[in-house]
Amino acid sequence: MNIGQTIARLRKEKNMTQSEVAEKLNVSYQAVSKWERDESLPDITLLPAIADLFEISIDQLLGRSFDMKKEEVEAAKQIIQESSDETFNDQVTEFVNQEFSKKPNIDSEELSDSISDYISKSMTHNFTSAFENLAPMIKPQKIRKILKRKNAHLNSFSKKAYSYMDEETLEEFITSIDEMNEEDMNRLQELLPILGENTKDIVIEKLCHSDLNLLEMNEVLPFLNQAQIGILLEAYLETTDCEDIDEILPFLNAENRDQIVNKMIENEKCDDLDEVMPFLNASQKEKLVAKEIEKGHFEELSELAPFLNHDIMSEIIQGYIAQSSTEDLSDLYPFLNSLSKKALMKYYVENKMHDELEELMDYM
Repeated sequence: MNIGQTIARLRKEKNMTQSEVAEKLNVSYQAVSKWERDESLPDITLLPAIADLFEISIDQLLGRSFDMKKEEVEAAKQIIQESSDETFNDQVTEFVNQEFSKKPNIDSEELSDSISDYISKSMTHNFTSAFENLAPMIKPQKIRKILKRKNAHLNSFSKKAYSYMDEETLEEFITSIDEMNEEDMNRLQELLPILGENTKDIVIEKLCHSDLNLLEMNEVLPFLNQAQIGILLEAYLETTDCEDIDEILPFLNAENRDQIVNKMIENEKCDDLDEVMPFLNASQKEKLVAKEIEKGHFEELSELAPFLNHDIMSEIIQGYIAQSSTEDLSDLYPFLNSLSKKALMKYYVENKMHDELEELMDYM
């Protein structure tokens, strides 16, 4: 059951109309109607008044609405109190008076520490669970105040809770990270879809100074603009060995793909070219093929024929002949033009490669 269903049931039990409930709570009857239809939620500061109106405790209201445990209800009551600045300030004032009554000569530093301890409670499971239930009813600026008082951090909550926080709150969480660990990185990957561009810029800066081997680049890049992709990719290529690079190529522009190709050549990481070639332009393909020709990997190049144009395949044949190679080029035969076939035929004849010549003749 949710809060709207609870209000509807309690109203009917009291034989009250929506207008009567609205009048008692000083809201419009349309607001009450929307609560009961699950189209909106009451402000969290109204929950005590709602409980009083239906003559139940706030514990009962929360328990019926959110199926909270006793410990979570206590945390929820605290959140409700802190959502009302006036109520919260009264509580702090009362706490200060109690401190003075216990220690009349307490100095300002000790009092400040006591107030900080009072306001800043640890982020317990009960608090986070209660917060996630109540967050839809709390205005974003109130959420920011509450979480600041609690010294909340990026991994205090589940992914769902962050959708109720404003950009400033999320930015503060991210900025406060000193050294990013795997948990932080996983959470940032989850949050990227709901972050603004400025906050994403901060995320990119944090990631660039972290262990990018922990990052799932293919899950991050779809939510970045090209400038952000370029910055992150540059850092990524400096720290990784281009494994699974084909997974990120669909998200890159031509300039970024040039970076990838150059890195692959530099690292001599040209394995599985068949997975990379579909995403490259002719110039990029030519670069990789030239490197493979230089290394004499003609059999591997032969398997790439569906992704290569006639000019590139002609270069492969020329390199093959120049290096007096004897590797198997049979996969390439169906895709060769007549000039390349004739050059290869002549080479087979001169080198008495009869089996290869016979197989090539089938494609003449």
